[in-house]
Amino acid sequence: MLGITAAFGLAASPAPGPGAWVALPGLLLLFLARDAVLPAALRLTQGKSSPRRFLARRLGWGTAYILLAALLVLAALALAPDSSSASARAAAAVLLSLGALHAGLALAGRDRTAWGEVLGMTGLAAGGPFVAACGGVDGGASILAPGLLALGYFVSSLVFVREYRTRAGREREAALQSLAAHAILGCGLAVASVAGLIDPWAALAFVIVIARAVWAVAVPAPNLRALGLRELAVAALFLVLGVAGLRAGI
Repeated sequence: MLGITAAFGLAASPAPGPGAWVALPGLLLLFLARDAVLPAALRLTQGKSSPRRFLARRLGWGTAYILLAALLVLAALALAPDSSSASARAAAAVLLSLGALHAGLALAGRDRTAWGEVLGMTGLAAGGPFVAACGGVDGGASILAPGLLALGYFVSSLVFVREYRTRAGREREAALQSLAAHAILGCGLAVASVAGLIDPWAALAFVIVIARAVWAVAVPAPNLRALGLRELAVAALFLVLGVAGLRAGI
């Protein structure tokens, strides 16, 4: 998912400048920091005992990741072109706020709810506009395109996985819910396209995602391995089509 976000952010920039390239490792380190610190923080908030070496290792790496990520984010903002610097700062504020809010939900044990996962995916998708702005996209509707396209796919994947998990004994209900959710997502991207928030060529990439949902209902994956291989193929094709669509809209 992080790779899709980064690729879409770069694709939305006519000629990605150094700010965009510096933003990429910053995004990765923010993700690694959360992954390093959160397990230790959860154990502490839940009153569970943890080996000192575990806490030291987690907090040590987490602190290093956070410091490096902060330096890279600041560097990316400093390297952003003057024309898009305000947009880059706004995108960074949104990105960091969503990440902090989702971390708070995780500490409260609410990050695995449907809305909590959507919030986390929105935070991931927000990396696209951040990279685009640091690369020179100077605000307006075009800066939202990589985030909207990535978010549509992320939410689709969430629906897809949940539909697979709840199929046993509820095949018809799960299939109808999945198709309805994908229809809503497709309509949402179509409306965004008509409103000028995303280029129609980029929105067309979502056709492969809708086709995947129909395929899953018509021919369910026999096991988790097959499900994973399908999703890998769909993600790769969606990435290629999304990047091509975003470039076509520049």
